[in-house]
Amino acid sequence: MLPMAIPTSTWIELKMLFRGEGFMATETTSLAEDQARLDKMLTRGVVYSIIWLAGLGSCYALYQGIAARRMIKENPTLEGSGRALWCIIAGGIGAAVLVLVAGIGIFNALTRP
Repeated sequence: MLPMAIPTSTWIELKMLFRGEGFMATETTSLAEDQARLDKMLTRGVVYSIIWLAGLGSCYALYQGIAARRMIKENPTLEGSGRALWCIIAGGIGAAVLVLVAGIGIFNALTRP
């Protein structure tokens, strides 16, 4: 059973990535279908980058931004590179804050008597 917090389409994207199939669904998909898929990915990425969700939303936004950039690289006619860049930058900053906060918490826990 899939966790409810992550959309099913993301699990499909992860399966495709780990199988080495890339991010384009098939060779026969239309440009409109690929653009609609990219728009959904980027919308989720922007929303999660803003919400942050204790850093996990930022990590998800970073993943969506990188996946979108790869998709745009495979098919340059797709639009959304600006939103993909937003997801990468905002997601990277949020993930860095998560690592910083976790590192400070671990350091404080280890140095207390």
